[in-house]
Amino acid sequence: MLKKRNLGRPFFWTLPAYVLLLKDSGGDWCIDAAQTELGRAVTCFLSPFDAIIEAAHLAKNGPSYRVMAASEIDKNLFCDPDEEGLIADIHVGWPACDGRILKRPSGAFGRSCTVMHHWAAYPPRFEVDAVMLAEYSQYRELAGLYAWQEAAANILSWSERRIDLLAERALASIELTHSEPKDCKQIEIALYDPEFEQWHFVPYAGRSNSGVE
Repeated sequence: MLKKRNLGRPFFWTLPAYVLLLKDSGGDWCIDAAQTELGRAVTCFLSPFDAIIEAAHLAKNGPSYRVMAASEIDKNLFCDPDEEGLIADIHVGWPACDGRILKRPSGAFGRSCTVMHHWAAYPPRFEVDAVMLAEYSQYRELAGLYAWQEAAANILSWSERRIDLLAERALASIELTHSEPKDCKQIEIALYDPEFEQWHFVPYAGRSNSGVE
């Protein structure tokens, strides 16, 4: 299910990111992307296990999904609509209310993502910048997940069976709700710790876009 990154690709090299691939109606693999305020952007996960949880959940009631390193996909997919820079929608966590993940009408998880846009004409590199990294790290530090980068790297050495079973247990241990963000007294961000097999919920800080459309 999980493919390791290709060492020859420079994008997201310093801090690896991961994307979801799904099969379309014609049986071809497509990259999962979102329509953002700055145009369509590939959704990137900084934790391979977050991507695996999404893939496992989506595959329960829909087409096949796979996880792939963002460094392995065509660089042109990260071009913004004006082709004047690079854009990615970074998955921060899952929006939640009272300890339950918000669910879209389709049954998919809602997502809390932040658009990362680098204004430059075809820059030679595209990496997670300091502002994005600070936001992402802040949520994990609030949950006590200070070593999240090491945990993400460790997952790459786990067997496929271990990963699949862990994803099943993660999904079985979380509740979903059809509530909308506006109906919640306090929107939370749900995070999962794969090493201790535990969900954490921290207050939503407001910068990322928490969508359940």
